[in-house]
Amino acid sequence: MDPSDFNMENSSETENQDPNTNHNHTHTSKENQIQSSDFLNNPRNPLYLHPKENPSTILVLLLLHGSNYHSWSRAMQMALSSKNKLCFVYGSMKILSRSDENYSDWQRCNNTVLGWIQRSVDDSIAQSILWIDYAEDAWNDLKDRFSQADIFQISDLQDDICRLEQGNRTVAQYFTELKIL
Repeated sequence: MDPSDFNMENSSETENQDPNTNHNHTHTSKENQIQSSDFLNNPRNPLYLHPKENPSTILVLLLLHGSNYHSWSRAMQMALSSKNKLCFVYGSMKILSRSDENYSDWQRCNNTVLGWIQRSVDDSIAQSILWIDYAEDAWNDLKDRFSQADIFQISDLQDDICRLEQGNRTVAQYFTELKIL
């Protein structure tokens, strides 16, 4: 995929649906036309990396240790979205061929996202994804392993919710604790 047209239509107006919110966003092609060489200066281009961004940057404080996958995933999605890199884990930024003039730039961004994922998981989990070459594959591997519902964990959560009482807590404190469960 050429970064100059990253998922953009050739028509004068395109409508994109946000997969997380089901909201449609309409953009004119003039807004979406990003030249392949502008990634050095244009933060809207997925190949853009800020000079202070590197693979050792820690994006989220919440490390994935297995049972907290959904919280971790949400935190990572917000962080990757703020850096315009969700396309690398969702697969909407296609893998460029080695012969593509932007391949090294794509690879640099992919490796940076892989580094961010590696730095946001427990050491034992990091070892299990160390040899995965693509951010999308690492993301999907973690999703497949840790997003599955555990019937025993669900039962424990239902029990915790049933036993939760307001006691001396304010309504706001009680509601917050209930939301955390």
